Amino acid sequence: MNFSKNFDTDFAFFGNCQLPWSQVAQDLASVSTDVTRLNSIMQDNNSQGELSKITNEYAKYGYTEHNTKIWKTTASDTKLTFDWEKLIVDQLPLDRAVATLTRQDPGQILPWHQDRFFMLRRLNPDDPRPIWRFLMFMEDWKIGHVLQVGDSFLHHWHQGDVYVWRPGMHHVSANIGLEIKWTCNITGFLTV
Repeated sequence: MNFSKNFDTDFAFFGNCQLPWSQVAQDLASVSTDVTRLNSIMQDNNSQGELSKITNEYAKYGYTEHNTKIWKTTASDTKLTFDWEKLIVDQLPLDRAVATLTRQDPGQILPWHQDRFFMLRRLNPDDPRPIWRFLMFMEDWKIGHVLQVGDSFLHHWHQGDVYVWRPGMHHVSANIGLEIKWTCNITGFLTV
């Protein structure tokens, strides 16, 4: 994998991570009804700055607090962690990485956006290295699970597949199917 500035595809397959999948399935089931970490990207519309501008723009196109909900392990002050997250992080060329399990329920959309890495930048303001995000799929692809990166659609993934795209690449995630879509973002400073 070439992580130079000339990363020349919309996204790239990085590999497949092996995890204790029976434990992962138990953990996903244990949090599948949790609503305490379920938030809309539109809920913080009263804040100032760049994030407020983005949510105001989304509202113009019909995105609301009802169709932009996602569940994340980082959605509250205390991050929810699982033992197998370290197994994922250890397989990727990242330093100071954070793994974030994300649930997208049917009917929910994460509109066209660029990742801004606000939290990692805030925690490491003097680190000049580039921040990259890898995306791991926690289950096999199901009908209606959608991810578009740049001009390309990603589909028919397998449990454990990891994909990556260059920072600043626009992408959208939607669940227009009938089953929960589970992914894991792994964000950190690129070490290669």
